[in-house]
Amino acid sequence: MNNLSYDVKEFEELFTESAEASALKKKKAPQKEAKKLVQAIDPKRSMNGGIVLSRLKTDRKKVAEYVDKMEYMKFDATQLKNLKEYLANADERRSLIAYMSKGENSEEKKNELYNDLSETEKYMVTLMDVADADAKLHTMGFRKEFKNRFADITSGVKTLNDACDELRSSGKLRKLMAMILTVVNQINTGGEGNLATGFTLDALLKLNEAKAFDKKTSVLHYVVKLVKKNDETLLAFESDISNVIPAESVLLDTVVSDVKVIQEELEDVIKIASSEAERLEKDGKLPKPTLADLLEQKSMVQHVGCVPQFNKIAHLTGRTSMERFSMNAKVACEQTVESIEKVKTKYALVLSYFGEDENMSTGDFFGILRKFMSEWKTAIKQVEKIERAHVSKIMDLLVLIFRIVSRYRLLISSRDNYVCLIIYFRRKKGNEKRGEQQKKNQKDRRLTQERRMI
Repeated sequence: MNNLSYDVKEFEELFTESAEASALKKKKAPQKEAKKLVQAIDPKRSMNGGIVLSRLKTDRKKVAEYVDKMEYMKFDATQLKNLKEYLANADERRSLIAYMSKGENSEEKKNELYNDLSETEKYMVTLMDVADADAKLHTMGFRKEFKNRFADITSGVKTLNDACDELRSSGKLRKLMAMILTVVNQINTGGEGNLATGFTLDALLKLNEAKAFDKKTSVLHYVVKLVKKNDETLLAFESDISNVIPAESVLLDTVVSDVKVIQEELEDVIKIASSEAERLEKDGKLPKPTLADLLEQKSMVQHVGCVPQFNKIAHLTGRTSMERFSMNAKVACEQTVESIEKVKTKYALVLSYFGEDENMSTGDFFGILRKFMSEWKTAIKQVEKIERAHVSKIMDLLVLIFRIVSRYRLLISSRDNYVCLIIYFRRKKGNEKRGEQQKKNQKDRRLTQERRMI
C-alpha cells in the first residue's frame, strides 16, 4: 500500500476494528445454549422417527386423541403403520417413565423435561397416556385396509367361479375338443381299432410340437385348417371362456388362506372394538351413528359368483363405529367362506369333466388352458400367412400365364394383319391391271372403228 495513494482514515474505518470493539461485540452477542440430548431411546431410531412423524403435520396431542377414539379416517394406511412402528416398546417405555418421573412433583419441571426430548420421544411419551394404543392402531390399520383386501379376495373368487361356469357351458370349446380328439385318433390309429375317448389338458400343448412329414406343418396347424373349412366360429372359441386367463393368477388355496388370516385378525379387532365400546358406554360417551357408518355398511354388500351376498345384519347393532364395522366385516367374511366352498365344488367338477387330478392347482389348470389359447392364436396367424403366400404364388402364376397368352394373341393378330395386307395389295394390283387392260381394249376398239370408216 506504500506505493499507492489512499486515505488512511477511510481505510481504517472500513476495514480495521479495534480489539476493544471486538470484545464489546462478543459480550453483546447472545450465547446459544447447547441442545440437551436425552437419548432415552436409540439415536438412529429417534432420528428416523423424527423424519417420518414430521410428515404428519398434526399436533401430537391431536394424534393421541384420534388414536384414543380410533378415528382411522384421519390417517392413511402408511401413516397408521408409522404411528404404530414408533410407539415405545417395553425398554423405551421404562426409560422414558424413569426420565419423566424426575418431574412428577412439578408441572414446570415436567414440561422442561418434555421439551428436552427429541420429536420421536415426545410422540412416544404422549401416546403412552393412551390406553391400548398399540391395539387401537392395529385396529385402525386393519379397518383402513380391509375394504381393498376384501375386494381382492371376492374379485378372485368371482373370477374362478365365472371361469368354471364358462368351461362347463362353452359349446365352442366342446366342439373344438371333439375335433382335436378325432384328428388325434385318425393319426394314431387311422380312425379304427382302439380309439381314445379323451385326453388330458397337457396334450393340447403337444399339438404344436408334433409335426407332419413335411417337418413344417404341426398337428395344431392342421386342426386350424380343418376348423376354417368346417366351422370358422370355433376359431374364436376363447370368447366363450374370457375369464380363464385372469383365473390363472388366482390360486384357490391362497384365497382360502387369505380369508383365514383376515378372520384371525378380525377376532382381535372385535375384542378391541367391544372393549372400547364397553368403556365408552360406562362413561356415557357413546357416539351416535354417522352417515359414513351407514354408507360403509351398505358397501359391505358383495356380489360373489353373480349372487348378491347381502349383509345379514338388518340394522346397526354395534355401539360404536368400530364395533359396527367389526360385526359387518365378520358377516362378510362368513359369506365369502360360503362362496369359496361353492367355488371349490365347481372347480372339482371341472377337474373331473376334463379328467384331471383332483389335487391339481387352479394356477396349473388355467395356466395350461391359457398357454393353449396363446398357441392357438399364433397357429391361426401362421396358417393365414401360409395361405396368403399360397394365394400370392397362384396369382403370380396366373399373371405369368396371362402375359404369355397376351403375347401369343399379339403374334396371331400381327400375322393376320400381314396376310390381309398382302391380299389387299394383290387385289389392288389386280384391279389396276384389269383397268389398264380395259383401257387398252377400248383404245383398240376405237382404232378398229376408225379404220373401217376410212
